[in-house]
Amino acid sequence: MTELQSFEADLAALIGEATNLRPFVCDGNPLLCDVFIVGANPASEMATGFWDFWDTATGFNKAQWCVFR
Repeated sequence: MTELQSFEADLAALIGEATNLRPFVCDGNPLLCDVFIVGANPASEMATGFWDFWDTATGFNKAQWCVFR
């Protein structure tokens, strides 16, 4: 299991598989980000799920998320 896959499994255990929560937004692999901001109260609930923008191989797809937010 890769480090990103392990991160994904741990995150899914915390927020669930089906969620409209937005625990963070980043461009790609959150483990490789220079800055990682986490918030307890996201500005707005998403109409789509967080996992719709997640890819196990690359991380969070911020560009796609920006289209739907």
